[in-house]
Amino acid sequence: MLPLLTFDHTQRSSWQGCKRAYLFRHICGIRKATADQPGFAFGTAFHASSEVLDLTMDIELAMASFTDMFNFPDDKVRTLTRARDLLTSYATFVKQKGWKFIQQSKDTLEIAFNEPLTDRINYAGKCDRQLDNGDIGEWKTTYYLYNSSGNAMPYLQQWWGHNSIRVMPGQGRQREFMS
Repeated sequence: MLPLLTFDHTQRSSWQGCKRAYLFRHICGIRKATADQPGFAFGTAFHASSEVLDLTMDIELAMASFTDMFNFPDDKVRTLTRARDLLTSYATFVKQKGWKFIQQSKDTLEIAFNEPLTDRINYAGKCDRQLDNGDIGEWKTTYYLYNSSGNAMPYLQQWWGHNSIRVMPGQGRQREFMS
């Protein structure tokens, strides 16, 4: 019997982009050598610290989480001051929206999923937040988000200059939204 295969978004995207790159990265474990990128580190640190903020409502604890993860003191754009401003603006935005999040476990708000596509293939990943009304939220920390044709995506709810949140209708309405 053939083994069950589980793919995530990165693997699927890699396969669609270049099958040889997929083979090297995901089957052989070979990756291009790249230096740490401040942009990715900033986004990762912000993502984790925004979750701390949503769980605790404590900006100082969120900033402590951020500074533990982000260490690029020479970066003139991605600074601790900007991180604090982002987190403060994010907290204000969430409060203005009246959003309440469902805690998935003791330590996280992220929703893990592993859904069968066929009898041999599963699709797995994580979503950032589930709102108490059933909607799913996905947080992005990038200057611009574009669709595959290079156009700015119109559905993004802008909350602070360089960041965006997309909220998708919950399980009961998702089929209508996607059709």
